[in-house]
Amino acid sequence: METNQVVENAVITVEKVLYTGDYGYLDDSGYFYFISRRDDMIKRYGEKVSLKAIEEAICFFPSINSVVVIDVPDDMIGAKIIAFVETDAVLQSDNEILQHCKVSLPRSHWPTCIYFLKHLPKNLNGKHDRQALKKSYIQGIFSSENHYYV
Repeated sequence: METNQVVENAVITVEKVLYTGDYGYLDDSGYFYFISRRDDMIKRYGEKVSLKAIEEAICFFPSINSVVVIDVPDDMIGAKIIAFVETDAVLQSDNEILQHCKVSLPRSHWPTCIYFLKHLPKNLNGKHDRQALKKSYIQGIFSSENHYYV
């Protein structure tokens, strides 16, 4: 969507406007707070869910190097949440991360499935390649030997 389409009927009090599609809010003091990119937000159980918030919560778990969370469409709940966890450690139990999620996240944010990988794929910019993981998941490349179903 173009900026001029979004602000066509809006009251603009500043000189320039750029529509980014990101989610954020202004507080009472006029400070802007960034919440998430629009493409990092999904609907699950009828609620808006931030994939970034899930990644951040899982990253607080000890021995986790990094996390990428993807969504896969699901007719019943809106989307399945699949977490890919990069860790060098052998966890005592796969259930530990789920228990951590249950304490730190609302039910709508709990991963459906957790995969453990030694390395998460990166794109040419050096960022985690969420699209490659999603494509690989949909193609059924990940085996039952390296995941935990919730």
